[in-house]
Amino acid sequence: MEVAFVLGMSARLSAHRSFDNLCIFMQCSCMSKTITIDDDAYKLLRKLKRGTQDSFTKVIRRHIIAPAKTAGELLDAMAAQEPPDVDLRELDRIERERGRRSGGRR
Repeated sequence: MEVAFVLGMSARLSAHRSFDNLCIFMQCSCMSKTITIDDDAYKLLRKLKRGTQDSFTKVIRRHIIAPAKTAGELLDAMAAQEPPDVDLRELDRIERERGRRSGGRR
């Protein structure tokens, strides 16, 4: 991991010994890899992002699950998953219309 730390200040020591214009900048840069994907895959990843704070790494980790080798690994993976993001109004609509034929008898 690469860490950069810069401390810059223009100090004016007065009788109160205070610092004016104190500036601290810290950057942590983790190792990254460049991958090449098709435009349609990129658009899909972009749609799956949950706001500006969500990264492509988080999207991939949320949607790609390594295959489980044992039932115990499968149970652990299922327990670690976040609950699905469900639109409750849409779910209610589906339940109300369940069993109806589209455009047919009512």
